[in-house]
Amino acid sequence: MNDKSPLDDQWQSLVDDWQSQPYQKVDIQALLKQSQKRTLGAKLLLLFDIVATLAIIIAFIVGYVGNTMSTPTLIYLAICGLGSVPYTLYTIKIRRQTWQMAETSPDQIIARTLHGLEGAIKYGKLLKYTSVSLIPIVNWYIYEISKGTDKNQLLAHTIANAIAVAMIAASYYFQKKREKERDNFLAKGFKPKEMC
Repeated sequence: MNDKSPLDDQWQSLVDDWQSQPYQKVDIQALLKQSQKRTLGAKLLLLFDIVATLAIIIAFIVGYVGNTMSTPTLIYLAICGLGSVPYTLYTIKIRRQTWQMAETSPDQIIARTLHGLEGAIKYGKLLKYTSVSLIPIVNWYIYEISKGTDKNQLLAHTIANAIAVAMIAASYYFQKKREKERDNFLAKGFKPKEMC
């Protein structure tokens, strides 16, 4: 007499089918190395943002106290300083969330990688919006400091706007590249337990 029921055979068939499914392997060491490399790059960018913000604030204070700068320059520095502080604080918030995550298990490494990609996407958007908001401010400043001079403003406006457009394009490219990377990663089925 056979003790196996038809249900056991069906269950075994499902188990065999499930185990034969293809799955994506992750090179955890390569992922960890990539994460550490990107973290270093992000820390350098954050350092640059902090130093630039402090430089703008110090330049404004020195120019205001010493009365060594024109009114348009002081206004320009004040606007940039007031915009740079929340920009830098938001950047710190984005980066800190990822950097606080542990990397001791494969699941945590995958979670940190995905969280890092999300942070990079947010940073790209922030940089894009910041670059767009700088266009009218920079054009106003060039117009104001060029008043009363014989110099042609067209070249200065062209260079300033070309730099702004290049920053917008670079941040858009950076953002889309990270979105594609994240989507490819998720499409492979990498969905760790902790995604913060």
